[in-house]
Amino acid sequence: MFSVDRGGNWFAYNSGIYGDWCVHLTFINSFLHRSWLWWLQDHPLAQGEPFRYPFLSHALTALIAWVAGGFQVPQSAETVIRTAWYTSVLALAFVPWLFWKGLEIIGLNWVQRALAIFIFTGNGGWGIFKLGLDPNKFPTNESSLNLKFSNFLIWQWLPQRSFLFALFHLALGIYFWRKKRHILSGLVLGLLIFSHVHSWIATGFLFWMLVLQSLKKIKWQPILKFSAAFAFSSLFGLAFEFRNRTGFSQPWNIFSPGWAQGHSSFFDFWWTNFGISIPLALCGVYFSKGLVKKLAISGLVLGLVACVIQFQPYDYDNLKIICYAYALLVPGIVTGVIVPLFNVTWKFSNKVATNTIGKYSGRFLAVTAIVLLTVSGYWDVTAFLNGAQKSHMFSPPDFAMAEAWVASIHDPDAVALTAPRPNHWLPALAGQPVVAGYAGWLWTWGIGWEKQTKLGRMLEDGSHDITAELLHAHKIRYVALDPNRLFYMTLGKSVMTSSNGVVIDIGE
Repeated sequence: MFSVDRGGNWFAYNSGIYGDWCVHLTFINSFLHRSWLWWLQDHPLAQGEPFRYPFLSHALTALIAWVAGGFQVPQSAETVIRTAWYTSVLALAFVPWLFWKGLEIIGLNWVQRALAIFIFTGNGGWGIFKLGLDPNKFPTNESSLNLKFSNFLIWQWLPQRSFLFALFHLALGIYFWRKKRHILSGLVLGLLIFSHVHSWIATGFLFWMLVLQSLKKIKWQPILKFSAAFAFSSLFGLAFEFRNRTGFSQPWNIFSPGWAQGHSSFFDFWWTNFGISIPLALCGVYFSKGLVKKLAISGLVLGLVACVIQFQPYDYDNLKIICYAYALLVPGIVTGVIVPLFNVTWKFSNKVATNTIGKYSGRFLAVTAIVLLTVSGYWDVTAFLNGAQKSHMFSPPDFAMAEAWVASIHDPDAVALTAPRPNHWLPALAGQPVVAGYAGWLWTWGIGWEKQTKLGRMLEDGSHDITAELLHAHKIRYVALDPNRLFYMTLGKSVMTSSNGVVIDIGE
């Protein structure tokens, strides 16, 4: 996930970590350094935009970091370390355990469970073969491949703690359902919208797909109790996340079939992204039985929906939905295709042929299918672990400046103006709200980044149009200056001085 060199510089192994973690660390540090009701105010990385992001995982991360620090706010570097540690534990231990228990519930034996987890974790398309299996290239980061089915481990779980906390949330809801606490289960799962919207969508979709497939034998009382509770708790999240959407520059929930942009053909798109997983999934739906079959059908329909409707402004976010669809399809692939191939013996008129070709050809096909299903994903993981295409995140001066700022006398809720570059220490490590954060994240979230970052770009360019009056008009109190922009010092008094920059207070 991260590496630290001898000079104390932090590097990210994944462009998702590089681009998104500055945002998530800002939210976590906002909970640590600001009042707990800050989330009812403006977005800490987009002044004037209401904060709508699912924040429950950030609040819990901040709480855990605070408790682990002896009920004291940890230093900025320690917060990053603990956040990375919690994420790694959840991704590498909790998710496999949860999948294992889920597969046990639906009736798979331990061999089938282990095989399903291996296949699921190694997911990926065949786009890597276009790279010639170059170990210095990280397939997920190769934009030319236009991959939409990137490996879940390195593109979803490690970069996105919200996804991991949502799985923990999901496990709790399933536990209450199995204990026949249907109202409590509905309340808990409805609140998924505060953890991870895509998990909330997938959970609701799966629930009603299972209901529709079980109409003849269903008991309606627990269904209605769960549905009412789920809808009740979901309403709070919907009201929070969809308030004042007027500032969004990109459409949400749009009909967009295909996703074939950037490929020579529709077939090339599917081959590059999914390989043989689609035909094997269809076979799994046909040959599997019982609850596994119902889950496989649900996964197939959910995957199709996620391939024609974008649930965020940009289509690659639908991978979060497809992750659930694939998890539902894999048990069907294992029990309906892989295991039967292992056990089949094709009979020939010649007994020797039956005991050799007939007995082992099915096993050969099964092993070949497993390899073809996982070679892309595990190659991606290998490149990830080798640190291919690392990106710089933070340096020791960033942590030092964040600590100095936290120790200074300042208003933690006042807005600061910074250069809109990735991983700026003031919001990411000190939790100070800014006019505009990393433009790349604002853009992907659908916020008009050109307008939002205008003042920051003026500051970065050294524009003399920045005046105290202009800053007051935008309700800005602090300005973070690089060493080459100290001529702005006339605008206010110094709050914090460092060899790497100065923060000035221009007053309220």
